[in-house]
Amino acid sequence: MSADNTPPRSPETSQGIQYNWQATKPTVKSRLAFLLNNEVLSDIHFAVGRGASKQCIPAHRFILSMGSAVFDAMFNSPLATTCDEIELPDVEPAAFHALLK
Repeated sequence: MSADNTPPRSPETSQGIQYNWQATKPTVKSRLAFLLNNEVLSDIHFAVGRGASKQCIPAHRFILSMGSAVFDAMFNSPLATTCDEIELPDVEPAAFHALLK
């Protein structure tokens, strides 16, 4: 407790997420669910859709590569992309969110 009787706050990252967020997620499954559509630890972004429905969706190359041979080839093959943002104008954001789940 500090001098004014308020509990100390945990330090936060630049996105406002508390350090040690893992402590609030007791299982690997809950931690992975937390990372879905979350900037924390993301290393790739997908610009999905076009016009007013366009969304920038954060993702994690490692997790995507574990779940899909296509993503694995996209990120880890000799011809892998080096881009930090992938444009998918012909994909609806809702469909891409469903794919990530």
